[in-house]
Amino acid sequence: MGWRARFVFLLMVYVAGFATAVYVITPTEEGEGFAIKSKDHLPDIIQPDKFAQSVNVGLSKCADMSKTIAGHATAIIKQQLSEHRKNVISKE
Repeated sequence: MGWRARFVFLLMVYVAGFATAVYVITPTEEGEGFAIKSKDHLPDIIQPDKFAQSVNVGLSKCADMSKTIAGHATAIIKQQLSEHRKNVISKE
């Protein structure tokens, strides 16, 4: 992908983000806008404490899985290297 395509893609992402921000800030017909009065009216998924806890759990799972995958990849790479070395030595 060339630099022009990357630039156009980043420009599109920037414009989409800006449009989303304008949409969120724009007042509604009732005139209230997006202002949040208190945390009690938020759905459970948006509660900051619960959200932080779920993100922490998700990141922990991701880190554990990446360690496991890295261990498997290391074993496979070592096996392939030993097979390659055996092939090189047998050809000489």
